[in-house]
Amino acid sequence: MAKPSTLKFRAFLSYSHADTKSAKWLHRSLEGYRLGKELVGRATAIGPVPQSLRPIFRDREEFAGGHGLTEATIAAIDASATLIVLCSPASAKSKYVNEEVRLFKARHPERPVIPVIVEGSPPENFPPALHFELESDGTVSNRAVTILAPDLREEGDGKSLALAKVIAGLIGVGTDEIARRAERDQRRRLRNWVAGLSSVVVALAGLTISAEVNRRDAVEQRRVADQRRQEAERNFALAKGAADGLVFDIAQGLRDVEGMRASTVAKILATARATFEKLADSAPNNLQLQRSRSAMLHEFGNTYFAQGNMQAALDAFRTSHSIFDRLANTDPS
Repeated sequence: MAKPSTLKFRAFLSYSHADTKSAKWLHRSLEGYRLGKELVGRATAIGPVPQSLRPIFRDREEFAGGHGLTEATIAAIDASATLIVLCSPASAKSKYVNEEVRLFKARHPERPVIPVIVEGSPPENFPPALHFELESDGTVSNRAVTILAPDLREEGDGKSLALAKVIAGLIGVGTDEIARRAERDQRRRLRNWVAGLSSVVVALAGLTISAEVNRRDAVEQRRVADQRRQEAERNFALAKGAADGLVFDIAQGLRDVEGMRASTVAKILATARATFEKLADSAPNNLQLQRSRSAMLHEFGNTYFAQGNMQAALDAFRTSHSIFDRLANTDPS
């Protein structure tokens, strides 16, 4: 058996073009995964753990008429240590996917094949060459084999656990070890994110409150401190703009974070909301700050909605509407 380190690709990713979105996500996640120092170089049954999982070959060809696999595709199959197959009703019907699986198993029976479920139910979502043994001449038999496959869907393993299972199969270590490490990394990133967010928001809060106090004092003493007032207003505008940008980036950015729990998103948004509302409460007559507060809550409502937290979304939208309604009554312009 050729060792993975002597082959060009860590894996060959086979999939139906109907599953391109899932294929791109898995390809990006695998190539971007960082193997920790405690894993790199460890001896396993399939060789030492590499420094990274790249490159992963993602096939972009398609069957056209009666043509078979291209020479480039066959060469990539031969140069891959593992075959990853995205399983779905579409891939089960794909002659192209089936031929890739059949050729890999026939030419390299000692190399592992990792099926990954993206849609449908076994065995109907398995290509025939995956679901059945091959004969000695490389043709597909009628002898079914038992297959255990990671399931990317939330009702299955979910993306995080399924990805851990695939990575474990690629490097030859236990799934639990990869999953625990992923959880530790996610908790560490979350702690760093919340700590960074808190420090920046606190700094902005102090600057904004100070700027608002100075602005009000300067207005009252306009004849003797006009320059101070202008400087305070500039500082206030800069601080408010920075606070707006930070809060809105948080709300919009959290919608695209994969694998983060809805409760974690709610906790981060609640922290940002509480801090921003302290700023707004410190200047209740500042219409611009109150308007930003309303817009912030509207964005938070969109993020809660995207996470499926309907009650929190409704609360945010209602509060946003109430603030904006008061502003409209105070200043119709």
